[in-house]
Amino acid sequence: MTDDAIETAWEEVLAQFDDEAAHKRFLTLAAGLGALGEAGRRYRAIKDDPDDPRAEMAAAQVDRLLGLAMQNLEPLKTPPNRKKNIKTVMFLLALGVSGTLVAHAVWSLLRAM
Repeated sequence: MTDDAIETAWEEVLAQFDDEAAHKRFLTLAAGLGALGEAGRRYRAIKDDPDDPRAEMAAAQVDRLLGLAMQNLEPLKTPPNRKKNIKTVMFLLALGVSGTLVAHAVWSLLRAM
């Protein structure tokens, strides 16, 4: 069923390749069906043909497709590890305090001479 829907939508795109709305519908359908890879394969075949007058439009759709793919990956990002952040802040704070103490000790030693 998924392949049929993609194929039908792709035929629509090919029939009206200059229509931005047709591309949008196709990419929206592909994203919804988890078939962005298949959509990309079809657009790249046109984009990679230097003699095809539709190559520029196909390249723009590949860029749009990559944006959609990145949006789909966003929920999968792991949240930052707060414990690791706290450890880093504590380390930097301890380093700053230690550096200040060493600088004060050197200054006191130089002043005593």
